[in-house]
Amino acid sequence: MTYDLLFKNARICDGTGAPLRHGSLAVRDGSIVSVGEVAGDAARVIDAEGLVLAPGFVDIHT
Repeated sequence: MTYDLLFKNARICDGTGAPLRHGSLAVRDGSIVSVGEVAGDAARVIDAEGLVLAPGFVDIHT
């Protein structure tokens, strides 16, 4: 499968309170389409080693 964007080697926070897990996250057409062990090529690949991917958090300024 081909993705627009692929983050590899990230620590992933899913927002549920579960422990962080190591893996990849793939994006296609502006949507997350795969999380975990992701196979395939991407137009842009980002090595996220040492970084945490997390969902958006509540904007307390609104």
